Amino acid sequence: MTGLNSLQTAMAALLVAALLGAVASPAQGQVDATLRRAERSGAQLHELERVFTAAKAAGEEMRAFRRSDRITAWVADRRDGGYRVIFAGEDRQGRPIGLFQVTVAASGDVTQDIHKLDKEPLDGALAAQYFARRLAENTEHAACSTTYMTLALAADEPGATGWQVYLLPTSSFSDVLMVGGSYRMEVSAAGDTVRASQALGGAGCAVLQNPADAAVLQVDAGLGAGPNELHVYLALQARKPLYVVSGDRTWLVRDGRIQLAAPRPQRP
Repeated sequence: MTGLNSLQTAMAALLVAALLGAVASPAQGQVDATLRRAERSGAQLHELERVFTAAKAAGEEMRAFRRSDRITAWVADRRDGGYRVIFAGEDRQGRPIGLFQVTVAASGDVTQDIHKLDKEPLDGALAAQYFARRLAENTEHAACSTTYMTLALAADEPGATGWQVYLLPTSSFSDVLMVGGSYRMEVSAAGDTVRASQALGGAGCAVLQNPADAAVLQVDAGLGAGPNELHVYLALQARKPLYVVSGDRTWLVRDGRIQLAAPRPQRP
């Protein structure tokens, strides 16, 4: 009987383990999916910021662009592995119109020189993107800088529609990365409704020092929070690994990927 009892006990233990695994697997799958989305969005933000910087630099070399007082936003769409960037304004009826256009590769190289448009109306997704950007910018939020960069991504979750509009504060110092005051706003497909707003950098106006001689960086995400696309974006901007600490868990963001890491030694 002892052998039978041991066998029953072992089988029961295996059954419990299997049941726990069945419960844990979907939860772990959700966590993994969230991290993979953060990786994709963070990489896209980094790429789009690089494209915009190149597009704006190209515009600054054009006298008509520098003198224009009608530019209120910019929009972009993918074209043959790169981006068509349109600097836009509004006509007297408040409709978005394209004023200048430039084509930039994902690498940040200008592939088609900037040129002036004949106040061409924006329609479809470009018009919706324009309105989504403007709506997000004018939605109340805690500002941590006098200058912000607005980046808009189309929602990429299965069955999702709309825009993810990111308000990212910028710093005047090359060795300072802004963390606090960064927001993701979920905007409807038409660009007319903010469905949700989330502060990606936590409360307050935290900054991340980025000394030239630092091999790695570290940021505190706050208890219960984890790494998100802002951390991926910041690590890519800094070109350095970034540790994201959340309570007793530490994540490593490196080369656009997020993974659990051993806790870093406490500073003296």
